[in-house]
Amino acid sequence: MDATGCVREFNPASERVFGFTRAEAVGKELADLIIPPRLRERHRQGLAHYLKTGQGPLLGRLIEIAALRRDGTEILVALAINATEIDGSPIFTAYLRDITEQKRAEDANRRLAAIIESSGDAIISIDLDETITSWNKEAERLFGYTAAEIIGKPITVLVPPDRQNEELEIVERIRRGERVIRYETVHGRKDGTPLDISLAVSPINDESGHVIGASKIARDITERVRTDRRRATQYAVTNLLAGSWTLAQVATQILEAITSSGDWAFAAIWIYDGATGGLRCRHVWHEPAERVKKFADLSFLITLPESQGLPGRVWNSKKPTWVYDVTRDSNFPRAPYAAEAGLRGGFAFPLLFRGEINSIMELFSHNVVEPDEDFLQMVEAFGSQIGLFIERGRIELELQHEKENAGAANAARDRFLGMLSHELCAPLNPVLTWAGRTVEQPDLRPEVQQGLKMVRGNVELEIRLIEDMLDLTRAARGKLKLQLRKA
Repeated sequence: MDATGCVREFNPASERVFGFTRAEAVGKELADLIIPPRLRERHRQGLAHYLKTGQGPLLGRLIEIAALRRDGTEILVALAINATEIDGSPIFTAYLRDITEQKRAEDANRRLAAIIESSGDAIISIDLDETITSWNKEAERLFGYTAAEIIGKPITVLVPPDRQNEELEIVERIRRGERVIRYETVHGRKDGTPLDISLAVSPINDESGHVIGASKIARDITERVRTDRRRATQYAVTNLLAGSWTLAQVATQILEAITSSGDWAFAAIWIYDGATGGLRCRHVWHEPAERVKKFADLSFLITLPESQGLPGRVWNSKKPTWVYDVTRDSNFPRAPYAAEAGLRGGFAFPLLFRGEINSIMELFSHNVVEPDEDFLQMVEAFGSQIGLFIERGRIELELQHEKENAGAANAARDRFLGMLSHELCAPLNPVLTWAGRTVEQPDLRPEVQQGLKMVRGNVELEIRLIEDMLDLTRAARGKLKLQLRKA
């Protein structure tokens, strides 16, 4: 561009960017050619200022500015201007590069980054080596790691040991080109607590379409999973309590069902033992780890006085009791064994019948236990239901004993009555036989014959009374046999 503001040269690159041919551009005023109308006056004022002072604020700088194409569309260009003199007259050389698409991509990336950063879901990206490459604010909140702490670490730091193969399989499926993989799993927070999440995993492709990594969108589903588990627990326990079982037959199943409602590794039922004057562990369920089994074996061996240990405290207070960490609790005699088993959080609640305790249920977790109002409401209901079930079993056992005792008494009575009837009938039968034969003799005096008939009739009546008494006892026991005869 010369001092008059007209185009002196227009190279092929300019032709491609702006759509004008060199012939169309050379000789035209630059302002009318490629500068948007709103900027033309500023351009002319800047040129006049330079011609007057020899200074231009844009010279020697790289700026971004709007430009106009032949078809009237605006584009964004990177512009650098140099000024030289030829034959004492200034010549301005402008170096322009169309950065419209670049800026659109940058703006899109910024908007996407803002969306990701403000998303209510945790959004994580990894490369094909399973290294974390991005980490948004929600991921920080959900998992407890800052972006600075976690970016560059393997994604497996979030995955529990028993789910490592699951993670490897997902990455392999992404490598094979699967688009979106949705599943539910468990990851770990920075503090070690497990976290139920739903995951949507999709591939990240480069410009050539090759898979270079994966994007993970994680959502916390802890509350939903907890609700589902507790609903299943309530259903399972209610079904068990509705059956015609004894506590010994279903205690382990009840304990297992209740532990499945949360992160519990051990559960037991303690019952007051009148013989020892303390609480004894009668039923347990525990995870299969050997160290937890040792804790269970010890629990069976000890007797806890009232107010001692977790069951004793509940027995005294008649209220549920939480212990955040039993290994540090001064009133927990099994603390060393709990530490060896890796048990920390403890909880116990009373099993009640008409407001009175008949047993205690205790639960232990490998993690510190926080009070949970919903769980408290659930176990309060269980406490009454299981307490009623235990009392029902006790009453049924007492009735069974009474029935057995009554049966023994009935058998003894039958034996006595049988013996009595034999003893009563034995002396009467000879009398009846003698009287029956003698009364038929023709030479008897009338008064003797009349007396013998009276003796025979009375003996027959006595025998019938004895038989009737035996029939009454047989009828009461359901053993009376009826014989049908034609009348």
